[in-house]
Amino acid sequence: MLTQAVPLLAEFDVRILLFCVTDRMADMDRPAPSTPREDFLTWSDVAVLTRMGHVAGAHTRSHVRLSELTAARARDEVGGSLADTRRMTGAAPAAFAYPYGDVPAVDPVPGDVLGFGTVRSAPLPWLQAPHHIRRTYLPSGEEDRWPELVTRWRRQWFASQ
Repeated sequence: MLTQAVPLLAEFDVRILLFCVTDRMADMDRPAPSTPREDFLTWSDVAVLTRMGHVAGAHTRSHVRLSELTAARARDEVGGSLADTRRMTGAAPAAFAYPYGDVPAVDPVPGDVLGFGTVRSAPLPWLQAPHHIRRTYLPSGEEDRWPELVTRWRRQWFASQ
């Protein structure tokens, strides 16, 4: 991922906010992923990216659907992921992405952390839906589409300037 994404992001002068599923990011030998969706960044990769100006946020420890957990277990997933990310990057994450865009009725994300809760729905006014910030991503296994996606997003982001 780094060999393909880093040059492209630098070429377009784009910084990313990446969300860490902390239990899947060990810096040890691991078997090759069977699919691109199973190929996760390591903490060493995240260190490279943050030194380049990219930002690490949290995304739970195990990528579970938070609304299906007890409130205590959801707090543990979120709080543990925030703590793991802080310990491994040296910076308290200011952002959290809800797995599957699923914001539970009792929100386990601390008030000082910005929650990203949707992947594909239309953005809504901030005061109406503060956790429904649209996320974008570069799909694993489709690296040939990345230049077109980044170009299109950049046009959308800066169209009003």
